[in-house]
Amino acid sequence: MVNPFFERLGEYFQKVGSVLKGESDVASIFPNPSDIGDARELIYVEFLKQHLPKSCAIHRGGFLFGMEGNVSNQIDVIILNDLALQFSFNNQDGKGKSFACIDGCVAIASIKSNLTKREIFKALDNIASIPNKQELGKRKPPNLMIKNYDDWPLKIIYASDGIDHSNALKAINEYYLENPVPVNKQPDFIHVCGKYNIIHTKEQSVTRDGARISPNCFLAQPKASDAYSLLYTICKIQNYLQNMHYVLYSYTELVNKLPE
Repeated sequence: MVNPFFERLGEYFQKVGSVLKGESDVASIFPNPSDIGDARELIYVEFLKQHLPKSCAIHRGGFLFGMEGNVSNQIDVIILNDLALQFSFNNQDGKGKSFACIDGCVAIASIKSNLTKREIFKALDNIASIPNKQELGKRKPPNLMIKNYDDWPLKIIYASDGIDHSNALKAINEYYLENPVPVNKQPDFIHVCGKYNIIHTKEQSVTRDGARISPNCFLAQPKASDAYSLLYTICKIQNYLQNMHYVLYSYTELVNKLPE
């Protein structure tokens, strides 16, 4: 028997999902597709701000750069830890764009109004473009094991609507057949509001009913509720944030790389 609190918690996030879906539908009143996209980004950013730890810095996109100067494609949402530098001079009202270093980035999200095959390909392109992080090396306590560092940041695709899960999986598999991309530059979680989610299992795992899941597998959950998907998202981000607190971040090297 499910504890009554968890039933209430599920109802809470299910209603949050309904609000996200409803507000996204309202955004479709705008005639310009870019205006629709901007409105839906703001809606998702507000959801994150209302549920993630206050130590997260959440920005409506721009791009990520690496310490070697490599730059990503456009990223819709960037979430930083509390020790990361923020380059947000053009985002003083929270509605502009910013950029950030991949080192210190907790999570990124690609936001789609309608997750068609074409939009899946665009999202996967953008995620694949994120630059490499610095090696972990001595930037952690010597006796501490940090799990999945290579996979940081968490990579999310969120959509207000989209094609069904079977066609989404076909599109993902087709993209990676044509475009070999390292596993750590592939999405970790895809959530189509009101429909399904897709989890990227990076290692051997087991479902609740004991079924084994192969590593590096995209697993569709067509019956997953928005409550599960939304809570899963914020819990995973919090977990990444917590692990990042054990890494020593320094950006002084940027100064030395500036032209004199």
